[in-house]
Amino acid sequence: MLRELKFKSHCRRHSDDVYRFARSLLGNTSDAEDATQEVLLKLWNQ
Repeated sequence: MLRELKFKSHCRRHSDDVYRFARSLLGNTSDAEDATQEVLLKLWNQ
């Protein structure tokens, strides 16, 4: 439960930054959204 709360807090704080960075590298919104999800999933699975 505590892990989930910390993860949700982390996502709220950083997901927009991750998305913007991915979009600047990849050039389109769809790929940036996918990349953002992949990053957050990898963080969850650590």
